[in-house]
Amino acid sequence: MKSAEQPFGAGDRTTIALDKSGKCFQLLLLLLNLGLLIGSVAFFTKVVDWYNERNWLAVCQPCKSVVVFLLVVDIFLLLTSLVGVLRSYTRTAVLSLIYGFSTIVLFFTFLAWFILLMVAYGGFFDKYVEAGWNDDVANDPNTICGLETELRCTGWNFPCTNLTAPPPGCTICVHPNSTDFLRTCQTIIRNNFYDAFLPLLLIGVVGVIVTTILVCVTWMTRKQYDYEPV
Repeated sequence: MKSAEQPFGAGDRTTIALDKSGKCFQLLLLLLNLGLLIGSVAFFTKVVDWYNERNWLAVCQPCKSVVVFLLVVDIFLLLTSLVGVLRSYTRTAVLSLIYGFSTIVLFFTFLAWFILLMVAYGGFFDKYVEAGWNDDVANDPNTICGLETELRCTGWNFPCTNLTAPPPGCTICVHPNSTDFLRTCQTIIRNNFYDAFLPLLLIGVVGVIVTTILVCVTWMTRKQYDYEPV
């Protein structure tokens, strides 16, 4: 039975020993948060790699903003999963409130992630990337040459095979003789995005599902069980 409670804010709050259902809920929260913790660390290294080593970000300002957004989300996910692990052990009211709020924020963040990916898949950012490419062709051709060498492509809409009268989106770069450089960089970048689309979409879908479970389980445990003194 539940022991008599003191008014909220007056001294220590009472606590209820977890029954089998409560222990199962706590174990589920612990396992999910450990999984999120490991996943956030692994994903952090990948996003940092995108931010530091991907020359194609130089021609896509919105892409830079998206990568920074992913870094912020991943750090927030890391901190939330740490709070979740601590909450599973301590069951304090403060950690429970912080964790409950954080999981709701994460739910809407992963939902926005999913929507953003679908918008990008539909080609919404293509015009911004092309504009960035043309701007660098005019003002920073060395960046374009480095990007073409890295991706083994030339030009944006048309391959730069005619250096005497190059089409729009071309700059004069010295590349090895290879049929690879007959491909446009738009095609290569688009294909790279298609390759990454399903894993990123899966992360978004799993994130929405997991955070939904976390919000529901956290609410159920808060509703049924009191917490130890803060």
